[in-house]
Order: sequence, then structure tokens, then C-alpha cells
Amino acid sequence: MRDGELDEINAALTEIRTRIDKLEEQREHESQERLEKISSRSFEILDDENRVRARVHLSDGQPRLVFYDQKGVLRAALGLADNDHPELVFSNLHESFPSPREGGKYRCQINLGFDEDGYPQFQMYDDPDPSFGSVDPALTLAIHKAEWEGQENARYQSKEAGLFVRAYGRGAEKVEFFGARVAEIISDQSA
Repeated sequence: MRDGELDEINAALTEIRTRIDKLEEQREHESQERLEKISSRSFEILDDENRVRARVHLSDGQPRLVFYDQKGVLRAALGLADNDHPELVFSNLHESFPSPREGGKYRCQINLGFDEDGYPQFQMYDDPDPSFGSVDPALTLAIHKAEWEGQENARYQSKEAGLFVRAYGRGAEKVEFFGARVAEIISDQSA
């Protein structure tokens, strides 16, 4: 082989290597684009029996991540509530579970989130009595603030933090509050 032929072979190999490098760069860029964005209205994770065990979706226009047990019952959820505040829910509250009155375990739910004004709250729901027709929190740990104008243009602010306990009986409800309420003048325009 002559030197000229070796130079031509080296030039051809260099050209091939350059083209391979460009193709690898292009493939990596396309692959990276695919990794950076997946668009869908819903995404489900299935178990080996093709049962939905987790779902990311929009619920009433709000994003949610939901986890289901092997029977398809919602057990936990993380998302935004109707008021656009984050909410975390743990639940075994489902009509398919027998209630204690039917020989089953208690059906309960725990919510951690914010009220409609943006104040944090922790709520526990107990086994619903079918005679009430709805599920109301049995225990709420919350903080509430209020501000209002009083006599002679004085502005007041109140804050309460505490535990609200609700007990239900045959057609009756009792609410207890354990905590503190504070009200103070925040500005006095009367002078």
C-alpha cells in the first residue's frame, strides 16, 4: 500500500467517525427531548394483573396523584383541592367495606390541607352513620383568623387555634372546641 492510499483510507475513516458522532448526538438530543416531556390527560400505573394501582390525572380541573389498593379502592391522594390549595388524603372510607355495625372494621379518612381562606387544617373523619347521609369531620385541628371593623373605626383581628371535636348521635350533634381565641385591636382611627 502506498502512502497516498493510506491517507485516503484515514480521511474516509475520519469522515465516517464524524458522521457517526453527529448521528449519536442527534439521537441523544431526540432521546433527551422525549425524556423531558410526556404529555397526557391521564397516566396510570398497572400491576401484574392490569389493575390500576396509581393514577395521575385531572379531577374537576385540578391535578391529583391517586393510589389504589388491590381491590381498586382509593387509599391515598395528593393534589390540589377546589380552592387551589394542596391536599393530602389517606382513606379506608369506602362503601364496599363493611362497617362496624356489619361486623367490619372502622372506616375512616384523614385529610391534611387548607381551608377556603388558606389556613392549615387537619381533619379526621370517622365511620359515617347512614342516617346522616353525609360524612362530616369528627375531629378538626385548625387555625382561623378574622378581621373586622368595630366601633369608631377601630379595626379588630381575631385568631383561634384549636381542636374542634364533633360527636354524632341519633339525630343530634355536639361540637366542642379545645383551644385558644384571641382578639385584639390592630388599629384605632378614633383619635
